[in-house]
Amino acid sequence: MRQKSWKIFQRCILPAFGVLILGIFYELWIYHAQLPKLPPLEKRIKTVRTQIAPENFCFAVVADNRNDKGVFPKILEKIQKDPEIAFVIHLGDAVMAPRKVFYLDLLRTLNADLHKPFFFIIPGNHDVRTPTDNSLYEKAFGPRHYWLKLGKIFLVMADSNALRAEPQNEIGWLKNILLRKESGEMGLVFMHVPPLDPRGGETHHCLSRRLAKNLASLLKKGGIMHIYSGHIHGYWSGTFEGIPYTITGGGGAWLNSRNPAHGFYHFLKIKVCGNKISQQVVRVKRAFFPGLLSYLYYSKLTGMELMFLTLLITCLLRYAYTRLKGT
Repeated sequence: MRQKSWKIFQRCILPAFGVLILGIFYELWIYHAQLPKLPPLEKRIKTVRTQIAPENFCFAVVADNRNDKGVFPKILEKIQKDPEIAFVIHLGDAVMAPRKVFYLDLLRTLNADLHKPFFFIIPGNHDVRTPTDNSLYEKAFGPRHYWLKLGKIFLVMADSNALRAEPQNEIGWLKNILLRKESGEMGLVFMHVPPLDPRGGETHHCLSRRLAKNLASLLKKGGIMHIYSGHIHGYWSGTFEGIPYTITGGGGAWLNSRNPAHGFYHFLKIKVCGNKISQQVVRVKRAFFPGLLSYLYYSKLTGMELMFLTLLITCLLRYAYTRLKGT
């Protein structure tokens, strides 16, 4: 009986204990790891202005990759190889969840695969714990909403998390910002959550109807000519309350549509030429095996949770092996 118990201990408890120890060291490493930071926003804007011709430049727009490894690295590769693209705008949901391990992985991916300015990003709902808690996001990327001028383009980077949670504050901020837009400037608004869900039938993946209409009224008065957003994983374009919009959520997260006209991975290439703005949809195919692995790895289980799950599976497998052997 003692010999049997000792064999079960060897085959079950010891491997699980080893996995647990590794998990503890892994968590300690994550806790003490330094989170890389981008340069201050003012420096980023100045850098981009020195790299572009004000009347003729090009940039990329991407959203909703959530630590993906099957699509997002391919998007970064295409952007990196395109000599026309000067910088990148990310519309949020860059990480699976607001945990340090995911931010570390994202920043490592950017440092490894993108050597152009990844300068402008706004938070998605997966990037922050609550609309008022942006600690990890702000440490990594800086302000959650801001504006900038590049030539005749007036870009407004709005925080849709704050817009949904504290609409009066964010609407007030937008009003003040739009007052700075001069006549003749072409206004573009970037935010994570779109003003409407083009699939219809629900408002879970968009702003409330009342808020969306109030926002559209404000943006029309402010001379905004296009709204760019993500959140819905795929591609849609149309007009809302008289304002053209584009939803570009094809950065790597699993798609929300099986319609081939909308459900595909991609990023946008925006060209500014004088008083004209054009956009091109650049499709990207998913690498199935890395994509499947990233889906399994970047679930919401991480750190100690993942280690405890591994421990449980190890125990069950060892117990099954012991039973089959009849020891």
